[in-house]
Amino acid sequence: CNEIAEENIDNKFSLFPNPSNDRIHLNFYGSIISGWKIFDLTGKEIKSAENLLRDYSEIDISSFPKGIYLIRMLSINFEYIQHFIKE
Repeated sequence: CNEIAEENIDNKFSLFPNPSNDRIHLNFYGSIISGWKIFDLTGKEIKSAENLLRDYSEIDISSFPKGIYLIRMLSINFEYIQHFIKE
């Protein structure tokens, strides 16, 4: 059952482009983004936004050093964590 739940979440979310060098875009299909937080691989919070209440968000990552980051996205219905690469 967990695999089905994860598949349903994947169908409701996209992060692109990945990798990126200047901006990433978040889309939630059928849900509302309430906020997000970006962390480096040491767990340090790099950037965040709250109270968005929309289904789309564009994030400027141009000032980030090259590397791998984790983004924690929150919606009214669930929380989702994904990695992205800054080139």
